[in-house]
Amino acid sequence: DNQSTTPDADSENDSSKDEGTLDLTLKKSVYKDESLAGVVGEQIINTDGFVIMVTSVEGNFNDPDFVSTKNKLVKVNLLIGNIDEKRTKSIEQKHFKLTNESGALIGQINEDIDIDGRVKSAIPLSPGTSAKLSILYEVPKSQQKLFLTRSQEYLLADKMVAVRVAVDISDSDNSNAVQYDEIQLMNNGSMVL
Repeated sequence: DNQSTTPDADSENDSSKDEGTLDLTLKKSVYKDESLAGVVGEQIINTDGFVIMVTSVEGNFNDPDFVSTKNKLVKVNLLIGNIDEKRTKSIEQKHFKLTNESGALIGQINEDIDIDGRVKSAIPLSPGTSAKLSILYEVPKSQQKLFLTRSQEYLLADKMVAVRVAVDISDSDNSNAVQYDEIQLMNNGSMVL
């Protein structure tokens, strides 16, 4: 098993401290099918009230316990928030996947996520709150194009709707923005409203 643990926020490897802020102005959420795309450093707001900003990517994260000739560790540092004026959101690691440009899953996700320096599997976000996360993935060294994706399904009275976002984390200079229709995101979880 080549999964490794995510270090605490005060680790010397953590470069995600104090990077970026989110606009958390509350609004009424509208649950409708949606697919958005973005790049590192850009705040993306889904219609369900979920807010995400990838603040930085550590493409060759150093963990002395990880040894592989074929794979590398990629640490994605992000801010997430909830601007839904009424509902708390429970954010879990299963909501975040690492994919290539064709939408195929590439990275194994670490079992837990580092949330504000504490390792947990989920975090509740009350309206108007945010959290800093670090998620560690194991990916092939040869993989160049990477996308952090989130997909959430909601069961409304008579239909399912999916809210999706894909952040191009391939290049920290933000020059590789991608249109969502170039990526096939996977549905990974549903919520009944």
